[in-house]
Amino acid sequence: MRLITFTALLALGSAGALFAQVRPLHFQGEVTRGETFRKEIGRGLALVLRPEEDGWSIAVLPVVAPANECEVDYAAVVAVPLRGYNELNLSATYGNTAREAVALSPREVDFVLSADDCKVEKERRNKLLWSYSYSAKEVQDAEAKFGSSPEGRVVLKIVDSKVSATGVLVEGKDPGKIDWLKFDVVVTFPVKR
Repeated sequence: MRLITFTALLALGSAGALFAQVRPLHFQGEVTRGETFRKEIGRGLALVLRPEEDGWSIAVLPVVAPANECEVDYAAVVAVPLRGYNELNLSATYGNTAREAVALSPREVDFVLSADDCKVEKERRNKLLWSYSYSAKEVQDAEAKFGSSPEGRVVLKIVDSKVSATGVLVEGKDPGKIDWLKFDVVVTFPVKR
């Protein structure tokens, strides 16, 4: 049997603290069509469900807009795919119905933590979206570093919902609209160093 000294245990304890998870924030929310849902999540940020015609878009925004405000929300700058439907679209868009949108649960939404990181990721995202406007080296660098800024994560699980028809057919199906949502959210941040 190997003995572990008290000093060794202290060293293990402090090393373990470096890898400790910050306690996640957990809450439930409810929103009705046309309403905005906003909840502060810590570190000067808020989770926002912005109303759209047939549902919501998910965003992470600063509670107070900084002087060097990023023009895109802190989640959109690192959302993938860069074009088309992604975890931020909680609506009947890009050929998905409202019923399909609420079935996509849980949604895992990553977000950057600061306005400076938002600006950096926005520049990288723009180079990937409009690569023809940049040199091959700039695009290659953006590909290699995209999403490497420190990030938090929102996991939004839809607990209940009400979806109704629009009465309009698009490509042979009624896309519907989301009238009401009840959801459960867990927010995690990386450990501050």
